[in-house]
Amino acid sequence: MPSSHKSLWAIPILIACLVGSFVFVQGASAASGSVNPALSSVSLGTVPRGVAVNSNSGVIYTSLFLNGTTLALSPVTFTVFGRVATPSPYAVAVDSVTGLAYVSQGERASIVVLDSSGNTVLASIDGAGTPYALVVDEPQNLLFAADTSANSLWIVNCSSDTVVSRVPMGDTSALAFDPASHEAFIGNVSSGYDSGS
Repeated sequence: MPSSHKSLWAIPILIACLVGSFVFVQGASAASGSVNPALSSVSLGTVPRGVAVNSNSGVIYTSLFLNGTTLALSPVTFTVFGRVATPSPYAVAVDSVTGLAYVSQGERASIVVLDSSGNTVLASIDGAGTPYALVVDEPQNLLFAADTSANSLWIVNCSSDTVVSRVPMGDTSALAFDPASHEAFIGNVSSGYDSGS
């Protein structure tokens, strides 16, 4: 394994399971050559649909779809220390620079902004539909939101919590962002990337 990836095996990796719990995967050091990580789980609620980690604080956020709640978990004990009502939450993303979390809500067709404790809604962003996936461009302070129902990629200015652009993207289903290249990668399940056909 390349040396740049050695530290990954010393970090807990969080995997969402749609059975009401999370499985924490703790790998061994890359230097040991082990590829058999240890597993443990924490029961949280019904249908965890989104998960994100603050890379600075280690705080873990998860959205529980049927519970209508977003939780903040300690990276040390994996216990819940923050919770806020988020009706029908789909996706969650974290800005590790500002400490804010973003959660898309199906019931209210909006994205809410949570404080760093995960206990308070600071703002609501309307006009971006119901995104199934969210990612934050921390250097540019932007939020990308993949909205399957509207065949759109929405771009939100996180400084003003307003939608600044809509890009037709077909049936968007997943998102990832590379901060080094400032490139967003969008999963599209339709054959036409800009039409949704």
